[in-house]
Amino acid sequence: MEDPKQANHSRFLLAVVLSMAVLFGYQYFFAPKPTDNANTNSNTANTNTAPAPTPAQTPVQQAQAQSVPVANKNPNRQISIKTPLYEVTLDSLGAQATSWILLKNKSTNGEKMLYADGSTPDNNKPLQLISPEALTYVPRQTPFRLSTGDANLDLSLNDNNYTISVTESVIELPARKSR
Repeated sequence: MEDPKQANHSRFLLAVVLSMAVLFGYQYFFAPKPTDNANTNSNTANTNTAPAPTPAQTPVQQAQAQSVPVANKNPNRQISIKTPLYEVTLDSLGAQATSWILLKNKSTNGEKMLYADGSTPDNNKPLQLISPEALTYVPRQTPFRLSTGDANLDLSLNDNNYTISVTESVIELPARKSR
């Protein structure tokens, strides 16, 4: 009779080998081929229509140099979503989260308040997941922003005011009851 421990090891190894075969097969047959834009020895002319930013330019000046004017018909609005565990602020400009604060961690061991690094018992700093510095760039360097690979399209998508269909500026979601 076969050892159950040995059978589990065999199944695990078979699963690893099959998983690797699927990953390598996908990379070989289906993954998009990367474009070779980093070839510095090519003699082709630069087809970039935007002027190259000088090192002295700020991120805002760089984006203005390559920006495409976008007609924003919708007013800029922000909406806050508050729960017992986190608070999120969403901006209609680019439909991006501009603030994401974690308040608590809920686990089987109970609830634990969360604070940022450098907090003290006298000065509890909120655990902000979106850097204030990221909001100073144009376009903003926030997580979950739209990115297509085309700089002009990305700028257009992330610099557009989208419609917010709710009238409230603050939405409070109650805590879910445990079952």
